[in-house]
Amino acid sequence: MVDGVIQSNMTMGMAAIMWGRENFILEWEHAMGDHRGNHDDMHHPHPMEMKEHKGENQFVWSHYFDPNVSSLAGYRFSLEDSTDNRFFAAVSYRLPYMIRTELSLDNSGEARIAWSKSLQITERLELLGRLQYDSADKWEHAVGAEYTLTKNFGLTGGYDSNHGWGVGLGFHF
Repeated sequence: MVDGVIQSNMTMGMAAIMWGRENFILEWEHAMGDHRGNHDDMHHPHPMEMKEHKGENQFVWSHYFDPNVSSLAGYRFSLEDSTDNRFFAAVSYRLPYMIRTELSLDNSGEARIAWSKSLQITERLELLGRLQYDSADKWEHAVGAEYTLTKNFGLTGGYDSNHGWGVGLGFHF
């Protein structure tokens, strides 16, 4: 299975091999160009200006215990110069209203908790949301929408706190 988006501001997604209760997953998130720090007046940058977020890749092994609970273990490859690559372990739990939550801890003691939800508005329109707290990077969030064109492709757009606004193409195989 491959599922992802290519937008004007970023690309992200996952490729998975599923075998019974085991999943072997590659996840990616990459910036498309410089979306932070582009100011006309470079002598007076905005005080809340953040460094550009380049992204990360993850190799993950996941085991499903039941439809609501799974464990994960893997390795995060950061694309940031100042961030080390790390092993991590996590548990994923599906909350009521189909809200996916994931709690992870890496080998340096950094914790991450994330919630995500997709909401089918019409037969072709889906809204997406994600909120994440990382003890190193603090709060991150994203909202977006996808309009299905065919079984495998859709038009996407939205906002990501690391990458800004973008539009593009979603793919699902």
